[in-house]
Amino acid sequence: MPIENLTSAEKFVWKWRNNKLSEFKSALLHAIQHADVQNLKNLRLGFPDEVEGFVSYRLIPGWWDTVEDKMSREFEEHLCKSCARNKHGCLENAARYTEITECDNHEPKGASDGV
Repeated sequence: MPIENLTSAEKFVWKWRNNKLSEFKSALLHAIQHADVQNLKNLRLGFPDEVEGFVSYRLIPGWWDTVEDKMSREFEEHLCKSCARNKHGCLENAARYTEITECDNHEPKGASDGV
């Protein structure tokens, strides 16, 4: 996954929406969700990215759609154009991917398109 291309705030929300938060981060999210204004300000002091991500997700129209679009574009760059399976952008292991996916034309999307 190209999650490393997201900002810290986007990563936090993406992990939350995809059930990938640690126990601590899940508890933090619960605190953020239930905090009043003063406590939210206090949480922001220690966890600015997490609070920013949650507030952006809740209050900025289209913010989450933008994050999802960013993840989709990044993910599609690592798909085989023959079988549409994720190859993790790795051509060195083409034989292994052929064995796993049963696709003998494994090539990343855009590889021969001059992209």
